[in-house]
Amino acid sequence: MDDLPTISGPEQPPARGKAKQLVVFLHGWGATGDDLIGISRQWSKPLPGARFVSPHGHQACEGDPMGRQWFSFRDETPEAI
Repeated sequence: MDDLPTISGPEQPPARGKAKQLVVFLHGWGATGDDLIGISRQWSKPLPGARFVSPHGHQACEGDPMGRQWFSFRDETPEAI
């Protein structure tokens, strides 16, 4: 299990009480979890019991050094994408 990646990113606790739902935002290629966690401010009004998490992809983005990715496209052929 030591070879599993560590995943972390911004989180927003429930607006009220203990969490009853979990909402996970997954960003696209070259973005980070920081790009999506702001959505939780609007969504917490209709979902006050939800905890929001927006993890960063566990790999540095090959096309954008400031971004992250979940997997590489490097070994994919154009037909496979």
